[in-house]
Amino acid sequence: MTLAADVLGDCLEIAAPLESLEVLLIESVGCVLANDVYAPNARPMADTALCDGYATSSRATSKATRVNPLELRVLADISADGTYYQPSGGTQKGRLKELGDGVAPASVDALTAYRIASGAALPVGADCVVPLEFSDEGAALVRIHTPVLAGDNMLHAGADVEKNSMIMRRGTRIDARQVALLAGVGIQRVRVHPRPRVVIISVGDELVDNIGQFSPSRVPDAQSRGGHHVFDTNSHALSVALSELGASVARFSSVPDSPHAVQTMIERHIARADVIIVTGGIGSQRSGAVMRALEEKGTVDFEDIDMLPVQRIGYGTVDDVPIYCLPGQPSAALIAYEIFVRPALKLMTGTKKLFRSSVRARIDRGWLSPLGYRQMVCAVVRRNKNGDYIAEIPVEPEQQLLSELASANALAVVTEDVQSVSAGDILHCMMLDDDAA
Repeated sequence: MTLAADVLGDCLEIAAPLESLEVLLIESVGCVLANDVYAPNARPMADTALCDGYATSSRATSKATRVNPLELRVLADISADGTYYQPSGGTQKGRLKELGDGVAPASVDALTAYRIASGAALPVGADCVVPLEFSDEGAALVRIHTPVLAGDNMLHAGADVEKNSMIMRRGTRIDARQVALLAGVGIQRVRVHPRPRVVIISVGDELVDNIGQFSPSRVPDAQSRGGHHVFDTNSHALSVALSELGASVARFSSVPDSPHAVQTMIERHIARADVIIVTGGIGSQRSGAVMRALEEKGTVDFEDIDMLPVQRIGYGTVDDVPIYCLPGQPSAALIAYEIFVRPALKLMTGTKKLFRSSVRARIDRGWLSPLGYRQMVCAVVRRNKNGDYIAEIPVEPEQQLLSELASANALAVVTEDVQSVSAGDILHCMMLDDDAA
């Protein structure tokens, strides 16, 4: 029997980050950066207004009150795109002659201001923006009744991002927030590790694909199977899990439990795969269709491991493509994916953090655990009023109920040397929902 830790090491060894490529920013979502990214431009590139108002000198407003408002001459209106218009109080605007003649707009002094739109660059001499509500919103002349300080309602050039500064590190997964920053400094293309292309093959004569039959030779008819059928769980669940990692998934369900069918399916789809995941068909050498199919196909090891409920797993390569063979029992398959396959796929995407977060939690009930096996037990972990983690174990661990896995947010780990777990014991719990930690 092989140690689970050794198997995990072997599963990681056959995986490697996918070769990077340069893509358009919009196409990078879900991918992982292959190198550090530096800002080609500052953000903002100039001192920028944070609200609609009047750009002026803060010193001029220092004594403004409602009784004695400060009166300033409005030199122009500045739109968000930096165009200067003759002041007109919101009516039809005419472009300033100075702009057309190539003459720079006048600087702000103690008696002048520019009406400015939020997001526009401040004119020379302005060090603040007076909000509209601090004024009478005048057009050619404006009366300011509330003082402002230097830097109020504006953002200095480079305050958000300095030019040439590192803004994102290699290994960062790109989502909407990262796209916002990258686009905000003018980046159009980034170098990323591509999404892994994963082929899922679900093996079993008893399986019925309850959502859509991917193999036209398999008809979901219980009568044609002698009245016994099982809805395919693994291929659907693994497809979702892989999609959450950003993988591109091709799912093939209800593959007959025969070496020829499995081998044909692998040969047919290996060219489109960076990884192949097979579930089911990994029983004994004599009865396991997947094992027999892979005997002459690549280098694949099948190991009995010291972990419950997984117990057995296969891993290796076929034509240099990593392949992972998981149990057919749904709870065991999903737990095996979490422990052995997910970290390998994270490695392929270029992500730095390979493993789920874990916490130490106090268990609410006791049970007997098989000596010599690392037991993974479904748990619901929460914090009590004191901030301590508490782990609720819904049913007897050996039952392996899919309904309990669905409601769990963690796997409690019982080590190989523990035979009896008591209520109040503290166990490490691997969080299936990292936000819960």
